[in-house]
Amino acid sequence: MRVLFVSPVIPWPLRSGGRIRTYELLRAVSAHAEVHLRAVEDPGPLPEGLGAVRAACASFASFPRTGAAATERLRLPRVARWFHSRPMTEAVQRELSCGSYDVVHLDEMFLAATLEASTRFAAGIPTVVHHHKLDLEFARATGASAYDALKLKRLERTACRSFRHHVLCSREDALRLEARHPGLETRVIPNGVDLERYWPYGEARKPRRLLFLGSLDYGPNLDAVEHLVRDVLPEVRTDWQLDIVGARPHPALGWLGGDRVRVVGEVDDVRPWLGRASALVVPLRIGGGSRLKIAEALAMGCPVISTGVGAEGLDLEDGVHLTIAGPGPRFAAAIDAVLADPEAAAARASRGRARIVERYGWGSLARELYAAWESACALSRSR
Repeated sequence: MRVLFVSPVIPWPLRSGGRIRTYELLRAVSAHAEVHLRAVEDPGPLPEGLGAVRAACASFASFPRTGAAATERLRLPRVARWFHSRPMTEAVQRELSCGSYDVVHLDEMFLAATLEASTRFAAGIPTVVHHHKLDLEFARATGASAYDALKLKRLERTACRSFRHHVLCSREDALRLEARHPGLETRVIPNGVDLERYWPYGEARKPRRLLFLGSLDYGPNLDAVEHLVRDVLPEVRTDWQLDIVGARPHPALGWLGGDRVRVVGEVDDVRPWLGRASALVVPLRIGGGSRLKIAEALAMGCPVISTGVGAEGLDLEDGVHLTIAGPGPRFAAAIDAVLADPEAAAARASRGRARIVERYGWGSLARELYAAWESACALSRSR
């Protein structure tokens, strides 16, 4: 099977959940399909280490971002304008006109706006739309303007009318999309973990050491960590220390540092931090998709305390594999309980690791992606 894989970013370096997900799926699915990656470049020079991306696919080409034309600015939501690339759109259209691909994979819903319908349908190539998260829910939760949300709503409607096959990270997101657009063929492929990299080190965990992990310029993470430090931790009765680890710390986080809170920022390797922590805390209040960091933490045997929103997309049970609690006082009580009984927390994490190993290796998830492509092709042939 020959797949044209269109992405709004080069999945490298691996400094965000979305890029990790795309890269790992590409790397694993290359054992089953011939995948040709076309991606939009970030501003500035190309990142080092792109040999890993080239090795993960049959061919790779990247294109600079360009400003949207006046008519496009009127109809495209902000996220589609940000990742706009006229050179990539033209290159993809040329490739589609040749009809040499079996399926097109759009790695974000808003990329539907980059392809002209006449070219796409003339080529007769089935398309699978991949949602890392539901853009419309995310826009509303993060305070996007009503006008931009309306444009996202229109774009989602167009994408769902044009393309029947959609891949999502969580069952919750799939149900939301199906409710708005009945008749879709959806497949849930949660986030996974590289089981060869993430495994228990066996070293002793530091007592009462909490870890927050995530990109520190990402709106939902900023909301979560500020809520944690301002509202939750003052209610925790047990002694604690918090390390905040993640790339690109936002200037707004400057007030968080103190005697018991350390803003570490970006690190070369998160595994030692997961290996030392008493627990990973995931106090997310704005969600969508599923969280790589929970799978990675449990794969290393690190106890996890998460909100329900934070744990969406993973088949994990509260009290069995991790601890799930609502934000605010209930989250504080959950932290108290985990820190007070590290043996019980370790037992939950051990069961969580077994579930992650069973279901969330990238190899098995990539087979699900290949099955989604096969399904799209089979349905196209049957018409």
